[in-house]
Amino acid sequence: HNLLFILGFNAFGGFSIFLPRLIDAIASDKTGLQAKLRSEVKEKCGTSSLTFESVKSLELVQSVVYETLRLNPPVPLQYARARKDFQLSSHDSVYDIKKGELLCGYQPLVMRDSKVFDDPESFKGERFMGEKGSELLNYLYWSNGPQTGTPNDMNKQCAGKDYVTLVACLT
Repeated sequence: HNLLFILGFNAFGGFSIFLPRLIDAIASDKTGLQAKLRSEVKEKCGTSSLTFESVKSLELVQSVVYETLRLNPPVPLQYARARKDFQLSSHDSVYDIKKGELLCGYQPLVMRDSKVFDDPESFKGERFMGEKGSELLNYLYWSNGPQTGTPNDMNKQCAGKDYVTLVACLT
């Protein structure tokens, strides 16, 4: 019961921060995003009811959710202790990390890396669509791990990450 409570509480906490940002991103867009989203939902879901399964076919809807998470991760700071010695490499450098050292990641900065994301400061609803967009999901670390990753007992990835994105798409 405690585990389920913690998972639900954490997912709710993150979602309550994320949802207003998602609504703001859609509502403030001046490029016709709302009409494109409406059109995609009508085209792919038709008159059938919107379900958890049907959301998986809504590529633009998912991309808008991922783009909002990229620019506004609900948990901006993430901490961990190194479990072993390793080298952490970036585009420009390699850092030696020793077992036990405290690591901190600031996601809003990481998600604006111009070497990964074109025009990183701009909201682009279609950014995560298509083959190139699917590859970018490997760099979307809003949940303490890549969007393509799976939470497990060996990582600290958010156990509710898929629930958050699914509910956001339904919303």
